[in-house]
Amino acid sequence: MEQPKPKFEFRNRSQVYLGPVDIEALIEAGHPARAIWALLESLDFSGFEEQILSREGQAGRAATPPRLLAALWIYGYSLGVGSARALERMQAHEPGLRWLCADQAVNHHTLSDFRVRHEQALDALFTQVPVDDGAGRIAGFDYRRAGRHESAGGEQFGELSPAADAGRKPEAGPAGGEAVEGASRGRRGR
Repeated sequence: MEQPKPKFEFRNRSQVYLGPVDIEALIEAGHPARAIWALLESLDFSGFEEQILSREGQAGRAATPPRLLAALWIYGYSLGVGSARALERMQAHEPGLRWLCADQAVNHHTLSDFRVRHEQALDALFTQVPVDDGAGRIAGFDYRRAGRHESAGGEQFGELSPAADAGRKPEAGPAGGEAVEGASRGRRGR
């Protein structure tokens, strides 16, 4: 008589797991995402906030905070990422991005629209940031540097600057309640 095969515990790595996440524990105290957030908390975002049409006490979807959008871009630049789509994908697994957005991903349209719509204001904002060498370095990285970077999928990204996509029209118009007066209303005419 032949001996039966051994019985092993089954480990399903493709299953979806829902469990508690301690957002504060995702990154350590000295993590660059925390430094970027602390720095941006000290800057004036009123110019960005004035343009948001969504208001407390009125109907409509809440807007994504401009301070968060700027933080996501700055942190993304520090990682060498200049693509809104790449930033959106990375929010699912990169601890600094997960911490910044409190594990509630910001979609690529919102990120891209913000960067395109506020090109000049972002440039002005970045000049408010203390620099460490006078060459456009923020929190130890150069947000103005130009170059070609490849994503893990081999996609090429152009200049890594807040205005990298300035010549491109937003794909879907306003996103996340960030509409400005006179802006297109998107594909569905919202």
